[in-house]
Amino acid sequence: MNKNNDLKENDNKLSNVPEPNRQEAIAYYNRGVDCCIVGSYEEAIKDYSKAIELDGKFAHAYYGRGNVYYKKGANEEAIKDYSKAIELDGKFAHAYYGRGNVYYKKGANEEAIKDYSKAIELDGKFAHAYYGRGNVYYKKGANEEAIKDYSKAIELDGKFVHAYHGRGRAYCEKGLYEEAIKDFSKAIELNDKYTYAYHGRGIAYFKKGSYEEAIKDYSKAIELDSKFIPAYYNRGVAYFKKGLYEEAIKDFSQAIELDGKFVHAYHGRGR
Repeated sequence: MNKNNDLKENDNKLSNVPEPNRQEAIAYYNRGVDCCIVGSYEEAIKDYSKAIELDGKFAHAYYGRGNVYYKKGANEEAIKDYSKAIELDGKFAHAYYGRGNVYYKKGANEEAIKDYSKAIELDGKFAHAYYGRGNVYYKKGANEEAIKDYSKAIELDGKFVHAYHGRGRAYCEKGLYEEAIKDFSKAIELNDKYTYAYHGRGIAYFKKGSYEEAIKDYSKAIELDSKFIPAYYNRGVAYFKKGLYEEAIKDFSQAIELDGKFVHAYHGRGR
């Protein structure tokens, strides 16, 4: 998530902090970054916290700790740290973006849009912020706005796999299946292990009545992730549409085995 880990000499704005403390704070910060990269989150939190103890105005340390809390699912703590980073540096685009991610995860869509928009205002080439805002718009059913943001993210980064996938979903919701298939195919071209892109393209093929192609893509998604419940269910529906009832029953049953409370799978099997 963090594309802004490289700390410049003046980034922590420690004009009143003695030089030894300044250098020690940066050392703890850098070690915290390394710990976060390798997934040692508790150690990262300790190091970022030590950096903050040495320098209470170290915006990047609050931001880094916020990233770790976000990865751990500690949303409230993440919001507090991102907010503190923003308080210390009102032009810290990545901190707005990070807080936007947490708000999105919490379902606070309007707050997420505000933060992503602020990040974009501060950095008009921030592809991930456009992508993040696109996700919120998609979640709200505002597919036109979502497509615009995904398209901008792609314009800024032509290899942004998730942006192609996101735009493909929005096109699919609008009934623009050919456009959706193109985007899902591009995502697969960029990452041929992208389970969700195969599944998304399968849905687009299914909706346009191309059941064979849909089954192939659902099968590929299952090959990549044998516990991907929606792919079993959707392949079952495609088999049912083709009159292949035994195959359909097998897939609905597998979906039920993986999730015993999957109502639609019971309904599919019972038809």
